[in-house]
Amino acid sequence: MEVITTHTNADFDTLASMVAAKKLYPKGHLVFPGSLEKGLREAMETLELPVTIERLKDIDLEKVTRLILVDIRQPSRIGPFSKLIARKGLDIHVYDHHPRQEGDLKGSVDVYENYGSTTTIFTHLLKKKKIKLSAQEATILMSGIYEDTGSLTFTATTEKDYEAASYLLACGADLRKVSDLLKREMTPDEVSALNALLQDETTYTVGGVDVVIATASVEKYKGDIAMLAHRLRDIEGMGCLFVLADMGDRVHVVARSAGAEVHAGKVASLLGGGGHPQAASATIKNVTLIQAREKVLAAIKKTVLPERTAVEIMTSSPITTTPDTPITEAQKIIRR
Repeated sequence: MEVITTHTNADFDTLASMVAAKKLYPKGHLVFPGSLEKGLREAMETLELPVTIERLKDIDLEKVTRLILVDIRQPSRIGPFSKLIARKGLDIHVYDHHPRQEGDLKGSVDVYENYGSTTTIFTHLLKKKKIKLSAQEATILMSGIYEDTGSLTFTATTEKDYEAASYLLACGADLRKVSDLLKREMTPDEVSALNALLQDETTYTVGGVDVVIATASVEKYKGDIAMLAHRLRDIEGMGCLFVLADMGDRVHVVARSAGAEVHAGKVASLLGGGGHPQAASATIKNVTLIQAREKVLAAIKKTVLPERTAVEIMTSSPITTTPDTPITEAQKIIRR
């Protein structure tokens, strides 16, 4: 049995990648390994899919001979399917756009491209293999690319993402439907959680880089923390943001970084998560918000690329003047 799956807390990019993978693996069974992000969960209630998503409990794990992973290569994030990894003879195929890190799974087929979305990888593969897409399939794939690239505006967006979107548009992708799928108004709970984050944000200077950490206790919040991070960054315009959301038994960390000084993925990796240089996430269990914040700061300090300081640039010994040196003479010295 072939199973096509992804990471827990699946999003539109993972759904689109699974739909695309089905075109390459017609015998594959599509299964989510766990929960879905709120936006996708709500969309699934009305979204007409060209494929069937099977329930995890209906899959006999003992019969799985090939595991096709999309948008993920970390065994800790594939739910019950992680139990299969050590099985002798299991054929693993991996398609992912996240930077490789220690502990990643390696498959007999292992496709990695530094694109803005995993859906982009599949779109180019399907185009190369001349596998046709229906307008419905193209629309779903476009939603995956648009979500992960912020409608082709995020800094991680590449030329290949634009090329893939262009191809999907030619296949009949409906941008109005894509907009409807991805556009959501904030609920009262989301507004309340966002306000809590706005009220408790602190700017730290690490290696000369300003890092904003916003924290909030949101045990009853059922929404998407990543969406709150995007909203907060849009409002405040900060270059580097870490959102820490206390859910009771765990603290969710969502990182967004616009500069090369702070690699969000490396910081998240030290916290047990992962992601891209610009966007990443992690979950820290059994800690308070204060403890989580200290862990985040420690991880940032270990990975930050400090800005250059005067002491690194200056030659030794410095050229000096005396207090009574005329400005004209000082100017000559500087020029010389």
